[in-house]
Amino acid sequence: MRSAFAWMALLASGCGSEPESAPSVPRDALLRARDLKAGGSRNTFSLATLPGVGTCWLSDREIELRFARDNYVEGEFTAVSGTAYRCWAYLGGCCQETFEVLLQTTDGTVLDRDKRVSMEPGGNIADLIKIEPVGLAIDHQAHGGEKRPAVWMWVSIPLPGYATGGSKRIRLLTCQKGCAVAAVKVSSLDLQPPESPPPPE
Repeated sequence: MRSAFAWMALLASGCGSEPESAPSVPRDALLRARDLKAGGSRNTFSLATLPGVGTCWLSDREIELRFARDNYVEGEFTAVSGTAYRCWAYLGGCCQETFEVLLQTTDGTVLDRDKRVSMEPGGNIADLIKIEPVGLAIDHQAHGGEKRPAVWMWVSIPLPGYATGGSKRIRLLTCQKGCAVAAVKVSSLDLQPPESPPPPE
């Protein structure tokens, strides 16, 4: 696994009327595959339907790491200013290598040489998402076969604090074949990831 810094370095190559009440903002959001979108000039993701998972975004080929910025799946949710949010993505892969996913997000920053730098979607900086590697081979060469999403898990996605409310983007990038994204859960209520997979679409 490359360090987060290595990833960042490579990527950098009406009058008188009663006022209307503000619309309530959901405190939880479950974004399914069809709520998410894939994009980028090097896009490798397409919608697929897999047994036990249902619809997901599946990367069907590898690209060079320097192009990962232009290969992503992303979703949006509405945040309330001053509210802390937690986020998890339901990701599929077959080893630590295929679970190599990077994050860019609205208002997000990452530590780089003792200073915080922006990792806004579309920029040159991204942060490596940490996974629980229990039971996963370090790389694909260690177990062989086709790169595919044989293992699924909820993975924690760190979000920043939001000084302002409104629409916020969560962008997941990869250069790996076999990486898949089925759902993203954002919550201001839950402290722990979902205990079960999202129901198949």
